Amino acid sequence: MKDIVSFIQQIGFPAFVALYVLVRLEPLIQSNTEAINKLAVVISNLSQVDGTELSEQLNDNN
Repeated sequence: MKDIVSFIQQIGFPAFVALYVLVRLEPLIQSNTEAINKLAVVISNLSQVDGTELSEQLNDNN
């Protein structure tokens, strides 16, 4: 516990909270990104858009 308090004192509370949130939410962000990409493929199939064109557009935005 002392180590955590010392760490917070050194970097500051807002930086600690930002780091904590980033570490905790990173897996969720990755999961959401994968789901969005899958939905894009489904939408492209339903709207008869070329999958390679969609892939290129997705890669250009990253």
